[in-house]
Amino acid sequence: MSFDDVLGTNYVPTHIERCSIKVLIESKEQELSSLNHDMSPLLQIAMGDRVADSILGHTALLAPVRRMPPELISEVFIRTINSAIIPDRQRPGKSKRD
Repeated sequence: MSFDDVLGTNYVPTHIERCSIKVLIESKEQELSSLNHDMSPLLQIAMGDRVADSILGHTALLAPVRRMPPELISEVFIRTINSAIIPDRQRPGKSKRD
């Protein structure tokens, strides 16, 4: 199974897909390790960078933030923006003693 088409997107993999991605990452890490032992330094750099980038992209698919509900993420951003725009002392419902 390939996930190259969803790398760099906001795709949220299912539980089964996450398991497949973990297996894929492990195989790519083994591939990277064998590249470091079996190839010339120039090929190690060229091939190793490609494999390492793939590992990073697939690892990003496993980030827990991808499973957070969009509503929660929106709320965090809205509250952050509001707190940056309106200082506490000027917010409605806040007394000067708060």
